[in-house]
Amino acid sequence: MNVLKSIMRMALGQRLPTWSGLLTIPDLDQNVKIRRDRYGIPTIDAVSELDAWVALGFCHGQDRSFQLELLVRSVRGTLAEVVGEEGIPMDRLARRVGFRIAGKAQLEVADDETRAQIQAYAKGITAATAQGSRKRAHEFTLLGCNPTPWEAEDVQGFIVLLCFALASNWDIELVRLKILTEDGLSALKALDPCYRHDLPLSNPPGKPAGPAIDRLSDDLAAFQEFHGLAGGSNAWAIAGSRTMAGSPILAADPHLPPTAPAPLYLAQMRTRSFQTVGLTMIGVPAIGWGHNRKLAWGLTAAHADNTDLFLERIGPDGKSVQEGDHFRPCDVRRETITVKGGSQLVEEVLVSPRGPIIGPALDGSPDAISLSASWLARRPYKAILGIHRASTPSQAKAFFEAGSASSVNLVYASTKGDIGWQLAVEIPVRRGGNGQLPMPGWAPEFGWENRVISPSSLPGTENPECGFVASANNKPEADETAHHFLGTDWLDGYRQARICEVLEERRDWTIPSSMQLQCDVLSLPWKRLRSRILNVTINDPEASRALDILRNWDGKMESRSPGATIFTLFMSEMVKRIVRAKAPVAADWALGHGFHAMLPYNLLVTRRTSHLVELMTRNPEPKGFFDSSWEMQIVDSLALVLRTLEIHHGKETSGWNWGKLRPLRLLHPFGEKKPLDRIFNSPPLPFGSDASTILQGTVDLRNPLANPAAVPTGRVVIDLGDLKESRFVVLGGQSGNPLSPHYLDQVPLWQKGEGIKIGLDEEDISTATIHTLDLCPNCEQET
Repeated sequence: MNVLKSIMRMALGQRLPTWSGLLTIPDLDQNVKIRRDRYGIPTIDAVSELDAWVALGFCHGQDRSFQLELLVRSVRGTLAEVVGEEGIPMDRLARRVGFRIAGKAQLEVADDETRAQIQAYAKGITAATAQGSRKRAHEFTLLGCNPTPWEAEDVQGFIVLLCFALASNWDIELVRLKILTEDGLSALKALDPCYRHDLPLSNPPGKPAGPAIDRLSDDLAAFQEFHGLAGGSNAWAIAGSRTMAGSPILAADPHLPPTAPAPLYLAQMRTRSFQTVGLTMIGVPAIGWGHNRKLAWGLTAAHADNTDLFLERIGPDGKSVQEGDHFRPCDVRRETITVKGGSQLVEEVLVSPRGPIIGPALDGSPDAISLSASWLARRPYKAILGIHRASTPSQAKAFFEAGSASSVNLVYASTKGDIGWQLAVEIPVRRGGNGQLPMPGWAPEFGWENRVISPSSLPGTENPECGFVASANNKPEADETAHHFLGTDWLDGYRQARICEVLEERRDWTIPSSMQLQCDVLSLPWKRLRSRILNVTINDPEASRALDILRNWDGKMESRSPGATIFTLFMSEMVKRIVRAKAPVAADWALGHGFHAMLPYNLLVTRRTSHLVELMTRNPEPKGFFDSSWEMQIVDSLALVLRTLEIHHGKETSGWNWGKLRPLRLLHPFGEKKPLDRIFNSPPLPFGSDASTILQGTVDLRNPLANPAAVPTGRVVIDLGDLKESRFVVLGGQSGNPLSPHYLDQVPLWQKGEGIKIGLDEEDISTATIHTLDLCPNCEQET
């Protein structure tokens, strides 16, 4: 333990939760037992399902109380109360979008079973803040505040917030608008990265996408008519025909920002009606990636287009918007934001017929922007909240058909041998446009119908002949075979291509080999560009040295590789040159800069690589971008990379290793300020990969040596033939307390691509138990 942690421990105490003994929780109907293993992973034994959800909320509240506090304040828009003025932008966004308001409306129409589940979970969180630990978490003391009691509306509101964060393309719509208005139509057409025709689909698995329908031109034409123009996650399932044991294997690893603690948490729940184990998302009463006794499942972000932005013309009264040739009154909400220190800000939020107005279109623009989203609608949400009850694939899909506001891919496998993939999202029926640019809200030919595409008509596949399914945020199916418009803003398909390539190669898959595949770091962009780069004629000594290193590089983005560093810095330099040549004003946004502190990156941060590969491999010369040749740009970029490395990191290649120059750090909100970073953040961890490798490590091409933007924050590999052999791991640990033994104790397993077995039977659970906590509705508390 470092000196600063020792000082904090002496000053504030260790503040660990109560893991053993007996506690009274009045919200329970019957007794519940929570047993934790050596990693702090709880197994919850409850008679009733609702008591199990109370207990899961209690475990989350015990181990992640401050993380939950940030979430509930993000939903309610009350961060400024405790952090001051820096919280105002996020509070203003939360109030304008109305996360909690939408959550309340959705909860009102939820079925009784789902509503009770959410209510039970919220009660468990609140009970933990009062009784789960002798003292509140360190962060509360440092901020001088107390935990906020959770309500069911906060849970559903957080699900809405997650949908907002995972929505496929509202940010890219703004990027396109910014490029269009600041750098012109030719810049937008040149820099908008369509999904490459040779990268694979989800259905059929691995098949190339083929040519895309030119939907952007339609939207550009419509936009021009009404507005003057100016200048991550992997999951796959392998059929028994391809595994050593003859039974399916499912693997999944959600990709999220590298935080301490992670957004994920491992848990097992056992009741009379179900048993389920896997990764939970803090703030959500569900097993998102895991299994029950019959079925295993994993989710990836689908990036199907369920969100649109609209331009709005505000009326002279400031409380109406234009509709055709008249102005229509908006619903108006008066929101008061309290700032630490006592000051208050009053916001009037307008809700247009299309949705809430979230801000001005662009700086200096007279128009405003409203947000339409299927996940804001007053419809029931079921989906992942019910999947633990499914015993067959059809039952699992039915839960998503009953309400799936988020845009996800469901990958599943069953103990009976079935495997499958299903797109699960509520996609609106649009009257006009394709959702690629903000359309004029005052024009009647745009906007949405009050219905969504039928879930039964969305793409999916079960038991394909190839013997596997895979999903990696890629394009789901070819445009020419699609029944409906699903979107255009998919992530680069390199991870999907590599997954399918390797799965196709063998028929002896096991749990260890599946875990190894999750850590694969081969770069397909390098494979595509290798000959183009290595065949240049070089007279520059610095470029020549860089080329020699690349010539001897195996294309693996490994932590110890200087070749990986040179390739990444080269790609960064080339992408920046391409973008700035066409969009000098809006370049930062075209390179992936986000529009809000809550979401610091836009989706283009992961899509510029395939755009560059497309340009360099399909165009003999960079006409329209540079006056010089590709060869000259390659040589100049390589020379610049070499000079930069030598100046800042010395001339020895041992100092250029990718994992040394771009390590992984798990960042806590308090870690932004020194010296708290040495208490709350993880030490730098050697780490390879990039956005295109199966092992995800998203590179910000504006600053390629910055901390990875997204990584696998958890992994599951599930053996449907022997469930107890399945493996699980979280990046970090179960606890959000930096003085807990479970803050970073799973990191070594994660780094080695290993996982934890979680016992399913009583004997295995008892053997693994280190701490036992009994909860009862009315009992004497022992201390």
